[in-house]
Amino acid sequence: MDQQTYMQSHTLQFASFRKIGSRGTSKAGNNEEMEPARIVTSPRTDTEQLCSFLLMVEGAGMVDLDGELLFMRNGTGMQIRPGGSFCLKRGDGPTPPCGWLVQFQIFHHGEAAPLAGGFQLLPYHQEIVVRPLAALLLVVQRLAAVSGDGELDALRQQGALCELLALLLESRQQEQRRPEGPADAVKQAIAYVHKHYAQPLTVEQLAGMVGVGRWQFSELFRRLAGEKPLDYINQLRLKRAKELLLLTDDPLRDVAQSVGFKDECYFNRRFTRMYGCSPKAYARSRKQGQKSQAASQPAQPRLVVFGSMLGDVLMLGARPLAASLRIMGQQVVYRDQLQGIRNVEAEDGPETILKLQPDLILFDQEKAHLMANSQGIAPPIVCIGRTEDASVRLRAIAGLLGTAGRAECWLAAHEANIERMWAGLQNIIGQQETASVLVHLRGQLFAMSNQGLGATIYHPHGFCPSTGVRKLMASGKRFISITANELPDYDADRLFVLVSGGEEQQAAVRTWLGQPAWSRLKAFRSGTVHLAEAKWNYDDALTREYLLPMLPEILASRY
Repeated sequence: MDQQTYMQSHTLQFASFRKIGSRGTSKAGNNEEMEPARIVTSPRTDTEQLCSFLLMVEGAGMVDLDGELLFMRNGTGMQIRPGGSFCLKRGDGPTPPCGWLVQFQIFHHGEAAPLAGGFQLLPYHQEIVVRPLAALLLVVQRLAAVSGDGELDALRQQGALCELLALLLESRQQEQRRPEGPADAVKQAIAYVHKHYAQPLTVEQLAGMVGVGRWQFSELFRRLAGEKPLDYINQLRLKRAKELLLLTDDPLRDVAQSVGFKDECYFNRRFTRMYGCSPKAYARSRKQGQKSQAASQPAQPRLVVFGSMLGDVLMLGARPLAASLRIMGQQVVYRDQLQGIRNVEAEDGPETILKLQPDLILFDQEKAHLMANSQGIAPPIVCIGRTEDASVRLRAIAGLLGTAGRAECWLAAHEANIERMWAGLQNIIGQQETASVLVHLRGQLFAMSNQGLGATIYHPHGFCPSTGVRKLMASGKRFISITANELPDYDADRLFVLVSGGEEQQAAVRTWLGQPAWSRLKAFRSGTVHLAEAKWNYDDALTREYLLPMLPEILASRY
């Protein structure tokens, strides 16, 4: 039974939590046994119906499991076989082993009797290394702090139990995903940081978690992410803090702690260095700006948007009434921001669109003919050319929406972030390296111009367009369908191949890349073909902002 099915069909019920061993209780030499710890049961509960986990939070030592000796390190957990007993033996270290025993029962939905056989998603008598250790200690503290037996205490115990099992399952899965090499291991650490940046993290802890030496880890991390580990972590924390400062009125101390900064003064210094003003000044100016804008400007127009400029509109703070989402709504990286926006397609015709009573309609220029017959009776229809520079397009839209100041602030901050990212990648990108962006869509291959992903990678400090891409840019075309025979025109130091669809489609593309026409390409021979999802082939402001932290990972992912 898979993990999701098991958890959906069973209920967990907390039973007990107690300390095993204690510091300084043993005065004898090493290997002296600590106090035996037989699994305790109530008169009405059979030991076979109790799930028991030993958590080692201090020191290290041997665990005698009914005659089977196993070593447990600090920061590990282990499931004890139901009905068994154990005792701790002191190891060679100066600190006596100290652990906690947590016990619970499992019920199948709809049944009153607890199940025997332990927690089936984790093995018996196998040490699970929990990283970060701080996460394990935090759960132990939460369980130990509950002293009563009221309903709220029971709820807290139940919540901490679920968090503990999730932590053990996640750690077990990380152990089973054996990295192919140090670079793959560091990529796992980067992914871990994105999920747990608000927790206490150190370079030593992350390096130990993936089994890479500290200095090698730091260098590989910088090459893959474009920043040193702690700088990268702090950037993620500060970005989230900036969002919280606008969304909440929480004290700065609470905001700092919620994103992982223990010291409010340090948080202030880092924020000021990154954004040019203190957190308090940032929150005050932005909120005052929002209030004055709301007071001085008319209500937001009823807006209908067609095309990829939707991400620009959302970045500028406008909320469209409707947009063309039938295809794009399944592809873009910001799908979580599309709730409440109605789907309408240009092909639906003017009558359908005008029934929405929009104040303003934004069209891609290439589809403007679909509204040609409605001129004179429709609200203003503004056509934005998709071949325009992405920054020019953003400014044009901001001018229509009255948000020019917001656009300029975003463009300045984004350019600074781009410069910082490319500076961090200079050690892995050669001078004047060329690149092409190719998109595989429904069995066809397309070469992209300087739109989409090209808007970011073709940069003075990034890549130069290949010969084929330069010709495409000169022609004014956004993309062109190409055959295998035309691939040499787009050969470059690096090829970015964007794929739409899931794992099955990506597997098909990998087979397709095995054709002889690809093997003759320079990028293929040098191992610099990078596969990525087609969702990155948009150049609106929202997609570009999401892309920056992901581009180093795309560069690290090679076919």
